[in-house]
Amino acid sequence: MIMKNKIAFIIPGFTEDSKEKKYQDIARMFQKRGIKPIIVGIDWKRKVMSDYVAQFLKEAEKCDAKEIYILGFSFGAVISFISSQKINPKTQILCSLSPYFKEDLPHIRARWKNFMGKKRIADFECNFSAKKIAKSTKCKTYLLAGTEEGIEVERRFKATGKEIKNCESIKVHGSKHDISNPEYLNEISKIIKTL
Repeated sequence: MIMKNKIAFIIPGFTEDSKEKKYQDIARMFQKRGIKPIIVGIDWKRKVMSDYVAQFLKEAEKCDAKEIYILGFSFGAVISFISSQKINPKTQILCSLSPYFKEDLPHIRARWKNFMGKKRIADFECNFSAKKIAKSTKCKTYLLAGTEEGIEVERRFKATGKEIKNCESIKVHGSKHDISNPEYLNEISKIIKTL
């Protein structure tokens, strides 16, 4: 039975969408806990992180639930992390937080920067400090990352885990940057069962 006063927003990774099986599977996990899942559709094309956050907040404003949960993967995790200050969820689950914050940019590979494009990189540089966001994060936060992800993701995982006060860091053994990995989904399932 779904309780109307509990909602979980699920925010996909960059260029991904709500119809993908992995997000549908996660939605079912929340449903089993009596939490109504909403997989957020983000319009990724020709936009920057500030736009993605604004899109999500517009969706979240329509919600009048007593308890809000957010799960985001990669860029979706970044959107959740930034937005949590404004919508104050009970819990957020940040999966493979992307390492594009102001502090990360000096250490990012040139091809990663090129892939993201100058406008997205400039938006991160001007507007988003992970340290600043972490200091103002009040909600319970679960931070996940695969053991086989790149050094940049690992660095962001460690730093954010130390900087958020109420944070539990979980390493997903054998997983790359892939939320559909069975081990990854298993760790998410374990967290959702505690909510």
